Amino acid sequence: MRYSMQRLFTYSLIIIGLITGLFHLRFAVEGWFVSRNNEPFTFWLFLFSGPLSTLPAVIVSFFRKKIGGVWLIAGALLSSAAWVFSPEASGGNGDLFRFFLSYTIPMLVLGLSFLLMNYSKTSVDVP
Repeated sequence: MRYSMQRLFTYSLIIIGLITGLFHLRFAVEGWFVSRNNEPFTFWLFLFSGPLSTLPAVIVSFFRKKIGGVWLIAGALLSSAAWVFSPEASGGNGDLFRFFLSYTIPMLVLGLSFLLMNYSKTSVDVP
């Protein structure tokens, strides 16, 4: 019974992660196409470590939960740091809150969930 619940939770988390990854990918592609030639390095660091890496990290998590979970957490932290130190982040606290709510928190929750599932998988006793 516990094994089937874990499988259901895994598939649900993968579906949620794919939807989140597609949302992030749409944002990243739009940002890529409207970017200018002289964008700061922090913009590209944010784009590649955050929204562009969510979908590949979720796909990797389907096969290797630990690697995908660490990738999602590291990407969330790196993209957050890039956003905080970017010149565009001086727009106020509202933009920062919207950024964390839209990109950082979903990546952190997905990454922590995959890591917890990886560690709980080792302790499951299947009858």
